[in-house]
Amino acid sequence: MIYRLVLIASGLLMMFFIFGLVMFIGSLSGDTISDSAMGNAILTGVFLLLTLVVLRIGLGMRKSMHRKFESAIADLSATNGHIDAVTFADSVGITLDSARDVLDAMARKRHWRREELTGYNARYYA
Repeated sequence: MIYRLVLIASGLLMMFFIFGLVMFIGSLSGDTISDSAMGNAILTGVFLLLTLVVLRIGLGMRKSMHRKFESAIADLSATNGHIDAVTFADSVGITLDSARDVLDAMARKRHWRREELTGYNARYYA
C-alpha cells in the first residue's frame, strides 16, 4: 500500500521544514541578522510547500484505497456472506499480510467475528 510510504515521506519533509524553521529563528535571534536568514526562510517555505503537497497526495491516495476496500468488502459480503482474506487481497490488489492487517483493524472496529483458516488465511463474518 504505497499511500503509507507517501504519508511517511510527508512526515520526513515536515521534519526538514521544522529544521529549516529552527535554523531561520536561530539566524534571526543573533546579535546581527545574518545573510543566512533569507536562505533559511526560503528553505522553510520550500519544505512547507512540499510537505503540504505530498500530504495532500498521500491523503487522496488513502481515501481512494479505502473506497476500494469498502467496495470489495460490500461485494464479498453480498456474494459469499463472509470476507475471505485471500479473496479480498486478490480483489483489491494488495498482499495477504496487508489484507489481514486491514481486515483485522476493521474487525475490531466493526465487531466482526474472525475464523482462522489454514495457510495464513482468515474468514471474517460481518
